[in-house]
Amino acid sequence: MDADTLIAEIATRHGVAVSRDDPVMILTTLNELLLEDNAKAQAGLLAQFKGEMGAIADKWTQDSKAQAQAVLTRAVEASREAVAMSAQAEFENIAASTRHEIARLQAVEHQMKWMLAVNVVASLITFAAACMVLLG
Repeated sequence: MDADTLIAEIATRHGVAVSRDDPVMILTTLNELLLEDNAKAQAGLLAQFKGEMGAIADKWTQDSKAQAQAVLTRAVEASREAVAMSAQAEFENIAASTRHEIARLQAVEHQMKWMLAVNVVASLITFAAACMVLLG
């Protein structure tokens, strides 16, 4: 606000005539200068604050990315372990099933050998009986 406007405003509001060399005008000038200095200082502080906030935001971004990567790495490792354990369990089931089937087939083979032996003996007995009937 220029000096003439300020003098007119003081006269209107307070009914007091003030000249340009009045001490009140000096205080007004000092006040304006201090306000300008404070505005500059606050602008500098605001710029510094913005810079610091940007740095903090960047650090948070990097930290969150690192944490996300660590979580993903742990999840992949856990998944691999689960797959490996599942595969191992399935292989053990297959191995047990195969051993059981081999044992069953060995029992069937043993039973068939006995049946073969019994059939051979029965065939020999039948052959001997047929020879006795023919010779007899």
